[in-house]
Amino acid sequence: MNAKLTRFRSTSKGTFGRLDIGGVSLYTLEREWNNNKSNVSCIPAGDYVMVHHESPRFGACLCVLNEGAGVVRSKREDEAVRWGILIHPANKVDELAGCIAPAMSFDDNQVYSSRMAFNEVMDITEGCDAITLEIEWGKVE
Repeated sequence: MNAKLTRFRSTSKGTFGRLDIGGVSLYTLEREWNNNKSNVSCIPAGDYVMVHHESPRFGACLCVLNEGAGVVRSKREDEAVRWGILIHPANKVDELAGCIAPAMSFDDNQVYSSRMAFNEVMDITEGCDAITLEIEWGKVE
């Protein structure tokens, strides 16, 4: 399965995007770009893989990976730059530490119905071992 996240706006309230996955379009919220610093920045645009993951904090969710770019599942002592980048519910940017929150709608300050959108993503990806995720900056129609 393939997914695409197109980021279209970044402010102090977060980076907003659109996630196209399984024939469905949802909105997303991430931290604003801050030079890929852990816990305070969204991850760089590029190609990733999403896998199902069991988080101690969020339970069943998706984990975003690109080992070549140093984005890994769990903290390591080697050259990993970012770890534990998850797809999980959140409505405000301060509820995120580098992760991605799907949503049904948004305004200039936050996203809405994140739990509903998250459940939809989990339903769409059920049974998929790995989902390719392309992240880019662009315009959304």
